[in-house]
Amino acid sequence: MKKELLKFFVLLVVAIGAGPATGAFWQWSRTASSNGNSDPSINWTEGMPPSVVNDSARAMMARLAEQFADTSGALVTAGGPTAYTVTTTQGFPNPPNDGQVIGVTFNVSSSASPTLSVDGGTAYAIASQQSVPGSVISGVPYTMVYNAATTAWILRGGGAGGNIPLGGIVAYTGTTVPSPNFVFANGQCLSTGAYSVYWAFIGSPAPGPCSAGYFQVIDLRGFVVAGLDTMPGNSAAGRLTSSGSGCGAALTSVGVVCPNGVESRTLTLAQMPIHSHTATDSGHTHVVGVPQPTTLAVGGASANAGNYTNVTTSTGFANISVSNAGSGQAFPSLPPIAGINYIIRVL
Repeated sequence: MKKELLKFFVLLVVAIGAGPATGAFWQWSRTASSNGNSDPSINWTEGMPPSVVNDSARAMMARLAEQFADTSGALVTAGGPTAYTVTTTQGFPNPPNDGQVIGVTFNVSSSASPTLSVDGGTAYAIASQQSVPGSVISGVPYTMVYNAATTAWILRGGGAGGNIPLGGIVAYTGTTVPSPNFVFANGQCLSTGAYSVYWAFIGSPAPGPCSAGYFQVIDLRGFVVAGLDTMPGNSAAGRLTSSGSGCGAALTSVGVVCPNGVESRTLTLAQMPIHSHTATDSGHTHVVGVPQPTTLAVGGASANAGNYTNVTTSTGFANISVSNAGSGQAFPSLPPIAGINYIIRVL
């Protein structure tokens, strides 16, 4: 009995002196019978002396506290904005176990393709989903899960953007963005440095109307959105094309505006349907001047020259009157619409 007790305390002292790598929460087994000595600081072997039960229970409490500290977001990184490092309380293996969880708060916001090295181990990519580089904001706690298949730390829930992928647009009833990961889709200019991941994600567009070092996000103010005619994964639908009687431009890339989509319009003569007008003359009168007979006077002059007698003739029809109608005003060309805000995930 004394030998077993001495052996336990030796193991406990060694575990405490050697640091977290000799015993940690992640070393415990999901098979209860295997946990007798899976952690060298905890002795739950058969026949253990009663005097060490309280020490084993307290050691378990310490391990649980370490696990809490390493997953709560209380750990703060160093380095960045691309290569981050962090030190845990329990000591992670290298590489981490598949599904191992860590919670950290980043010291600075990330730039393109950030990585994280835990306890001096290999630097693995931080991803918002498999094979998609993630982005993080300083001062925000993040929980990440290590995925062995892609050798990456995947932000749980996609990070501060939730399950909305980078570049996703969401109909939104709020008047302020829910987090720094979002901006309103109002055509504003964003920094190519602060939003480098999103800028590269949409093809690194030129500044356009923005200043150098900036790019413009899509402007949805007053627009109704429609799916691209050439949406990836299928052939062109031919619904919104460059036809003069349709959109007026081929909707084949994100952000293209349909120039024929206007709030109101005025019909041209060519756009009016072919039609005819029918008029009926139900009676009218003609007045005709008939010259009087000429009477010769002395000297040969005509005494009645230039005198006419009016003769009235009638028909069985009335006077015809055809008038113009209408004003040529523009008319609304809108379906029923309800206004809403749109936000884009850019971090």
